[in-house]
Amino acid sequence: MYLNHPYFIINALIEDVIRWTEMGAYVELNAALFKGVTGSEKGPNVPFEVALEYIEKIPTDRIVIASDSGQKGSILPDEAIYHFLCMLLEKGIARSRIERMAKITPAELINIT
Repeated sequence: MYLNHPYFIINALIEDVIRWTEMGAYVELNAALFKGVTGSEKGPNVPFEVALEYIEKIPTDRIVIASDSGQKGSILPDEAIYHFLCMLLEKGIARSRIERMAKITPAELINIT
């Protein structure tokens, strides 16, 4: 199971998301959806604290960081990822955890490790 932005649209409770990851689901954190990433007030602007809560409460190896960017009028995917990762580093998230979420787990999921 792969959960694409459960904090947006369906607004799943974090307790449900935790339970789903315990059942084997992966959770996608979409960089461009979080406030402060795109530099625009347009869009969802999910509070960045939501991403931090997910990272705090969900095992790192069950999280995938993706851009959810590249649509017409939005910033490029690499820019969204860059800004999001910088924000995580500024909040003290360890580089090893970021590497797991942004690089290792996605590679494992598409079998290129």
